[in-house]
Amino acid sequence: MESSITIGDDGGVLTVRLRGPVTREEARAAGERLSAHTAAAVPPAVVIDASELDVSTLTSAEIEALAQHPVPCRLLAVVAETDLRFGLARMFELMHQEHEHCCRTAVFRTAAAALAWIAKGDISLVS
Repeated sequence: MESSITIGDDGGVLTVRLRGPVTREEARAAGERLSAHTAAAVPPAVVIDASELDVSTLTSAEIEALAQHPVPCRLLAVVAETDLRFGLARMFELMHQEHEHCCRTAVFRTAAAALAWIAKGDISLVS
C-alpha cells in the first residue's frame, strides 16, 4: 500500500488521514503541513484518522517523537480501529499529554465516536 497523508477541513474540524506505511520523516512533514495549515486560524478540533496506517514498523521512539510535536487545536481525536493501532494510539495519547503544548487528546475506535466527542464540545472523555 502506498503511503498518503491528506489534510482536509470539514466544518471547522480538521481531518488528517494517514494511510499505508508512513516514515518518521513523512509524519514530521505532515506535522509541519498541519502547523502551516492552521497558522492563520487554529481549528477547535483535529481528527487524526489512523485506521489505514501501516504500523508494522512503527517504534515506540517514533511514537514519542510524534507525540512531542504540537498540534494546534483544543480537542485532538485519534481514530484507530484495530487493537494494535488502538494500543499504539493510546501510547501516543499518554505521551502527548505530558507536554505543555498539549490539547485534550482521546483515542476512539470509530470516526463517528470521535466526531460525537468533538460535537459535545467539552474536554471530558466520553468514549
